[in-house]
Amino acid sequence: MKVHHYHTSGGKDVIFEFIDGLPKSERAEALAILERLEEEGLSALEVLNTRQLIGKLWEIKFAKSNRIMYVVADKDNIYLVHACKKQKLKAEKFELAKAKKRIKALEKELGKKFI
Repeated sequence: MKVHHYHTSGGKDVIFEFIDGLPKSERAEALAILERLEEEGLSALEVLNTRQLIGKLWEIKFAKSNRIMYVVADKDNIYLVHACKKQKLKAEKFELAKAKKRIKALEKELGKKFI
């Protein structure tokens, strides 16, 4: 499976930037998740700790409070649109707003509807 990371207009990879800022053990877990997605594809999502947020927007939970938000475009492509540390019981509205904004841009680019 091809795992696509969201890049800002300036070219910054928001997923790797988040992962790079994590403590060593959490960073290792995040990188293992990305590797597993690439190698196993959609079947990896069945064993990872995932949860649907809105429409086709889902999150992978890891290391208790870290989240990677994603959409699956098709059986060969997954788009990681946002990563954050969860601070409260529910996904925070501003974090969801960032992910939704990025998905809207992705929808225009791909000509698909996710939300």
